[in-house]
Amino acid sequence: MTDRPRREPMSRVDAAWLRMDQPTNRMIVTGVMFFEQPVDYARLRRLIEDRMLRFRRFRQRVVDPGVPLAGPYWIDDRPVDLDHHLVRERLPEPADETVLQRRVGELMATPLDPERPLWQFHCLEHEPGRSRAVVCRIHHCIADGIALIYVMMSLMDQDGAAGALPAQERQDGPPEDDEDGRTQAGSPLEAMLRGLRRALGSTWSAAGSVLEEGLQLFTEPHRTLDLAALAVSGLGSLAKLLTLPADSDTLFRGTLGIEKACAWSRDYPLPQVKEIARVFGGTINDVLVTAAAGALRRYMVERGESPDGVEIRAMIPVNLRPLERASELGNHFGLVYLSLPVGIEDPFDRFLETKARMDAIKRSPEALVAFQVLRGLGYVPRGGTTPVVEMFARKATAVMTNVPGPREPISLAGSRLERAMFWVPRSGPIGLGLSILSYAGRVYVGIATDAGLVPDPQRIAEHFHDELAAMVELVELPRRDGMAP
Repeated sequence: MTDRPRREPMSRVDAAWLRMDQPTNRMIVTGVMFFEQPVDYARLRRLIEDRMLRFRRFRQRVVDPGVPLAGPYWIDDRPVDLDHHLVRERLPEPADETVLQRRVGELMATPLDPERPLWQFHCLEHEPGRSRAVVCRIHHCIADGIALIYVMMSLMDQDGAAGALPAQERQDGPPEDDEDGRTQAGSPLEAMLRGLRRALGSTWSAAGSVLEEGLQLFTEPHRTLDLAALAVSGLGSLAKLLTLPADSDTLFRGTLGIEKACAWSRDYPLPQVKEIARVFGGTINDVLVTAAAGALRRYMVERGESPDGVEIRAMIPVNLRPLERASELGNHFGLVYLSLPVGIEDPFDRFLETKARMDAIKRSPEALVAFQVLRGLGYVPRGGTTPVVEMFARKATAVMTNVPGPREPISLAGSRLERAMFWVPRSGPIGLGLSILSYAGRVYVGIATDAGLVPDPQRIAEHFHDELAAMVELVELPRRDGMAP
């Protein structure tokens, strides 16, 4: 008698992200990695077999009954067909950056096969057998950005943040993990991930929850007065979310289509960003968000739309996952709304306003409230979530992420990673995604757009670079005049 495949209920939050998927906004986390040398396809395939498939979610497909009160569930899909999940394709001539960006935009709009595990890698070859760019697409219901970065880092070679698995430790049998999808204690992968956690401790700290204190209240019963205060504050945040009006009508908003576009910036030295933050009296994040707001302002002016007096809200994911659980998959984050002061022309004045707004967010339980709303959406059948998602999404114009990557260069399958970029999905009618990523002392921004609204996202990426240069100019000005910084 053949054993029936094991079923595992999907968490309510993960189910919410599954059911938000629609043709005009796919709920797929898309990343692109650029390498100094072509990636060895056979070696990459072996790494995925040895390491990535040890996470059970990448060996499971999703079944959604579509029946009220019957939530979706995971079911084992063995054997996993790596010929489907690891695709080799040749870029058309001239196979340059523009062609690559066009292809990544096409992949953003392409659904994953619902009859298979919801992930896929594309090795994009600029000439036969030579892939210097790898695009990874993973459905949001599998995991959030922080967990997926952890998974991707587990694939890296030993000269990076994680050690390579010796050949004798590979297994031909089923990957070893326990019932909740985590790797077994003492397994080779777990040992490797412990080293990764130590190596990237500062990264997880920087990307961690601004609500750590709030979360501690639930695990420390003696802080009951604080918990009561948080409950009152949470009710206030929920009321704020419900009554927040729709965002400003700008060229970034409108009816979405299927076609997507994307672009990424040139690199910018992270030490210069740190110096701006030091002189201006804020954080690196304050500087980068200020530059993003300025880039949107410049683009509006370029398109003939006045940004004066305009506020554009961005949804910002906030990690709610404790550091020690970074290797778990699933979604453990909330969302906050940040009004970007695109109406302020002067970079320093815009920085001060951005910093004040971001400081206020850090004192709010808004992200935790949003997480509970997402959990509630997981109980709603497919199609029933649309009105709620639309209501919250219309309160924002963009989704913005800022993730610090490894400080030192890393390699995958023997090829040194030159740079990387990723984009989280946009839900409902949101058509603009802004992703900021630092890696090996450099900063990059990636722009993802609805092609019908913003057909030239490269211009926004270039303006981001220009805004950072303008702030450096302000920092350097006193020095040129013989004044102390």
